[in-house]
Amino acid sequence: MAENQHVVGSEKEIIVLNGKMHFYWNQLLEPSDFQRANSPEASALVDFPDTWNNFEIDENRLPGRGHATYRTWFIADTVLPMALKVDDYCNAFKIWINGKFVAGAGNPGTGPVSNIAAKVNVVKAFIPERGMNEVVIQTANYEEKYGGFRQPFLIGTETEIRRIESDEKIAEAFVLGVILAMALYHLVLFALNRKRKAFLWFGAMSFFIALRLGLLSHIDFFDPWLQQNVHFYLKLAIAAMYLTSAALFLFFYSVFPDRLKKWIRDLYSLMALAFVGITFILPYYLVSVGIHFFQLFFLLGFLYLFYLTIRSFSGSSKYKRMIGVGILLFLLATAFEALIFNRAVYSGYTLHYGLVGFIIFQSFALSADFSETVRKNQELTKVLDRQNKNLKKEVEEKSRESIEAKERELLTVMMQKSGNDRLLRIIEEKLRRISLSQVEDSNENISNVVKTINNALHSDESDRYFFHFEKIHPGFFDSLKHKHPSLSQNELKLCAYLRMNLGNLEIAGFLHVEQESVRKAKTRMRKKMNLESNRDIQAYLLNMR
Repeated sequence: MAENQHVVGSEKEIIVLNGKMHFYWNQLLEPSDFQRANSPEASALVDFPDTWNNFEIDENRLPGRGHATYRTWFIADTVLPMALKVDDYCNAFKIWINGKFVAGAGNPGTGPVSNIAAKVNVVKAFIPERGMNEVVIQTANYEEKYGGFRQPFLIGTETEIRRIESDEKIAEAFVLGVILAMALYHLVLFALNRKRKAFLWFGAMSFFIALRLGLLSHIDFFDPWLQQNVHFYLKLAIAAMYLTSAALFLFFYSVFPDRLKKWIRDLYSLMALAFVGITFILPYYLVSVGIHFFQLFFLLGFLYLFYLTIRSFSGSSKYKRMIGVGILLFLLATAFEALIFNRAVYSGYTLHYGLVGFIIFQSFALSADFSETVRKNQELTKVLDRQNKNLKKEVEEKSRESIEAKERELLTVMMQKSGNDRLLRIIEEKLRRISLSQVEDSNENISNVVKTINNALHSDESDRYFFHFEKIHPGFFDSLKHKHPSLSQNELKLCAYLRMNLGNLEIAGFLHVEQESVRKAKTRMRKKMNLESNRDIQAYLLNMR
């Protein structure tokens, strides 16, 4: 009997069909073969599940390719409907319990032509017999390097086995959904920020692992197609593994460009792509054998990444240290899955769970990076606000100083013109007196001189004056004319004097009139502009924009 088996006596109890089993090498036997008087003898007692590669029978090491039969027993003290659960990566098998065919996948053959492998996720119901129950298992392997089974079989009540199957599918569907969501999320982040290549490579890595999980998991939405294209399915699962490792190197370089040399990144990526091409070109059996040589290359690459990740913890930001922890978790999950793939450990695949751990730390890292970015942006905004306020004050001061300088320049020009005007008036007055005292024939020449001086005194300097003033106070006259279109040219000039903050005495001097005349002109202009009597017209003009 097989070791480590026990009695099924309750609804919750599960038999894990493992331990030692009778093994019949290169024989595809059925239950009827064991009913004959000269029933075949077992070639050996072997461990189940396990690979038969290199197992010795009569001092001969068994190859991976071949076919065999397993035989064992379990005890049941119930006749409740039960179920058998079989999971495997890729296999061909048939199972009988108590002489009745219960389950199968593919077709176990005696050679590569007759053997048909299949992806195996099987749950089949059967009715046990009270007491001893015989289990006969046919299997064959001509597809890959290792023969035998990777997972133990489960036997229990149909309800409990179906629950286990459902729980596995729910867990794997949840993990697959999380990984696909993270793939899409990071690809969208990359689309929004093309400079952050880490988002692209993390999204690609998540997608390739999601693809591999969808191929290898208990979720069966790929199964109808996979069973018809089992070799392509196996190659695609391996190619996804190669592409995942390349994406990990590219991601690491994006986060730690100072740690990983660019030529090493490029060499590793090119080698991974080359392995992908070889995988789809060669027959799967050669791929299965060759992958164990390729694994040495990947092992060296991952060990190098492990070393660089440990080194990256010193002198890195909190964001990068979190990513480093995620990478370490992922590398450990990868190492454990390599042991499973090479039949050193018999368990379910773990790479996707390693990525989930990576995603958790990547999410913390993104949150920390985002929070740090927001904090720095807030601090930068405050600094810029202070600088803008200081700059605005400085600009206002410089503008005020410039305007005051130009006003002083304009005032100087006006004072010079006023002095010239005063001198011309004196000359004009003297010439008038001379003209009154001289003879008739000279009066005409003197009158011409007086006329010239008078024209100079009363010539219209408004355009030139307004031009200079407009350069100092741009838009002032346009705004004034728009609000008060009835103002005359002289009133506009008076408004300009007032805008320059000149007093009545200064304005009277420039206009060569009495202060009282200036005051009366301001009063008339206030009424014309419809300003209240108590409102200072000069303050009104100073505040005009």
